[in-house]
Amino acid sequence: MMALERDDVWTLGVSAAALLAWYGVARVVLGRWRFARHAGGDDAATARAFSRARSWLLTVPIAAAFVVGGLRPAAALVGSFTLGVRTPDAAGFPLDGPGMMRFVERDALGSRQLSLAYMAFCALDLLVGVVDYAGELQVLTGWVHHSAYTIIVLWLCGDRSTLGFTAFGVIELPTLVMAAGAIVPALHSEAVFGATFAATRLGYYSLLAVPAVRHASWVRVALVVLVFGLHCYWMAAWWQRQTRLTAKARAAADTTAVASNSAAVGGRRGVPAGSPVACAAAVDDELPFKIE
Repeated sequence: MMALERDDVWTLGVSAAALLAWYGVARVVLGRWRFARHAGGDDAATARAFSRARSWLLTVPIAAAFVVGGLRPAAALVGSFTLGVRTPDAAGFPLDGPGMMRFVERDALGSRQLSLAYMAFCALDLLVGVVDYAGELQVLTGWVHHSAYTIIVLWLCGDRSTLGFTAFGVIELPTLVMAAGAIVPALHSEAVFGATFAATRLGYYSLLAVPAVRHASWVRVALVVLVFGLHCYWMAAWWQRQTRLTAKARAAADTTAVASNSAAVGGRRGVPAGSPVACAAAVDDELPFKIE
């Protein structure tokens, strides 16, 4: 049953207003701090880089909230149901597969409010995106992903089992890493992203998925398997990108023109490596989608 209570509507409204306020302020700060000084250089490239950076602004607060909000249930799931060390949050639950499913199939630890905030993010990312960064909205990781997760959150709210959603909150850590790097190039790190993705979206996710597949309903099993397949697809795409980057780095090392002008990106002379123009010139090396 997909039903929202009066308090849920209030939570949705407050979450949407807070996210929208954040976006408005962050957009102004980003424009003045990172992009204003590059105006008049390469307008098309600067506009492209600014649009891409804006598309990640809404992701930052919701990803950070999910990482923080997911720590407590993650500690209980790993500590109690995996390692057998009972934590206070797992008190009263058998430390086995069925007990783990009972633990996550409920509303607890602020999971309902956090899930509703995510639903508000999904709606705002599409609405604001259509207006302010339409070129960055993608079918699979934008429209399909956000629509599907809106339906999932509605279903979990109706079923009063949202903890099973926010327990996976820590897997948003690589999303936060990618968002930070897209907004502030100095924070971009392929190694950190790859490590956090493998640890959370493959390792931690698998740790929770195995008992879920064995003891959950067929609907939850289907969702767990589908999402894990998406994570594997994203990881494969990232690995292929590393292969491309490695090949380009080796080719660049053999090119004296690049070696003599290390600030140039993509053959552009006089373009600072950290500038929006330089970032836009490297678009071909980016993942062809956003990871949410």
